[in-house]
Amino acid sequence: MVLFAEGTSSDGIRVLPFRSSLVGAVHHALGNGTHHTHITVQPMSLAYVGFGGVPMGRGLRERVAWYGDVDLVPHLLHVLSSGAVDVTVSWGEATAYDMSADRKAIARDAEKSVRRMTAAALRAAPPVQTPAAPVPRQPHPRPA
Repeated sequence: MVLFAEGTSSDGIRVLPFRSSLVGAVHHALGNGTHHTHITVQPMSLAYVGFGGVPMGRGLRERVAWYGDVDLVPHLLHVLSSGAVDVTVSWGEATAYDMSADRKAIARDAEKSVRRMTAAALRAAPPVQTPAAPVPRQPHPRPA
């Protein structure tokens, strides 16, 4: 199951506070089953860092960040027509929590991990995309 624990979207520069009630709803639903003894949470961060190898500053961030009252479909069409977007996907350590674990602690731990991964991705430069080296042409053999 994928859960967007912020419960909303942001400008992509900062991670918003995680809503422990969303984590609690999943935790509660799994806890009602008799076959679950723990819940595993693996934080993940998506950071939009550039366009075609060029670092993305605040001025370009609105081209990819979906937030506020912007309609989703027109925004997605604009992103898709903008060209290559460099995205850093980071996976945090998966942590198993006992079913009696506090939802606020789960949300706090995941949020801290996502904040750390997102900040690291935004500080790092996007990978430089170098064009492939041209393949040397072999001379055609000349008839003797």
